[in-house]
Amino acid sequence: MRVLLVLLIACGVTQGSDHNAAFKSVRRAEFECGRYLGSDHDCAAYCEQLVLRSWNDEYGVLQARYGRHYRPNCDDYDYYNRTVDCIQRGTGPRDDFCCRSSVSKRCYLENYGHLEPTAPQILHMPKLRLRSNLEQCAQILKISEEELADYRAVLFQYPPKARCLLRCLLIREGLYSDQTGPDAHRTYIQCGGYGDTEEIFQRELRDCVASIWARYRDPCERAAHVVFECIPRDTSPNSLGTVVDDDPVTTTTKRPSTTTTTRRPRSG
Repeated sequence: MRVLLVLLIACGVTQGSDHNAAFKSVRRAEFECGRYLGSDHDCAAYCEQLVLRSWNDEYGVLQARYGRHYRPNCDDYDYYNRTVDCIQRGTGPRDDFCCRSSVSKRCYLENYGHLEPTAPQILHMPKLRLRSNLEQCAQILKISEEELADYRAVLFQYPPKARCLLRCLLIREGLYSDQTGPDAHRTYIQCGGYGDTEEIFQRELRDCVASIWARYRDPCERAAHVVFECIPRDTSPNSLGTVVDDDPVTTTTKRPSTTTTTRRPRSG
């Protein structure tokens, strides 16, 4: 048993206190894809990025998710733009996903920062898993299918029981606790904010949550108003009764380069 536990840690598998949130490391993704495809397969990078839920066939590699596995140097303010340039110069035919993902992996390794292969990062939760979580929460709270359909129709804004369902969903996804509120890092990955940098998204989320904490005391009210007021509407957990369309913008738009850039906090 001890040997198995050591192997799981080394491969980057975590579970336990994060409810249904899932985490995976690059090393674990490489191990799994090696089992699926064999060694030195041309589509290994494509498989790895799919397993890490960091790839979309239309957009390519998804920076907000894949970039978590790398740590940029603290004095490197242009790593992002160099990576984008590299991907744009090297990308092959649009429908050759294996080639495109291999180019993306090479560009990240050469430009983005130091790869942290054994550090698990939270995985974006797909819609099927989200719907399962929602149905489980409804069962836990003894909410009927008819009631659930009614709550979805009004985006869980009322009655009070719908707000408690929303709170359960957030907790089950590993995004929220009554003690600390939303986890800003995980919420950025799952619920959007892709029009802003993570620093801006987290700062605005913290300010919004502080305002809600001052106005509400009930746990369900607090959780629901965090969703209603603090998360972008088109990607929020109450949107259509699920959470977020699968894949937003990727790493094709450059950012202004500046020596005063605030480094991204690392958490989770």
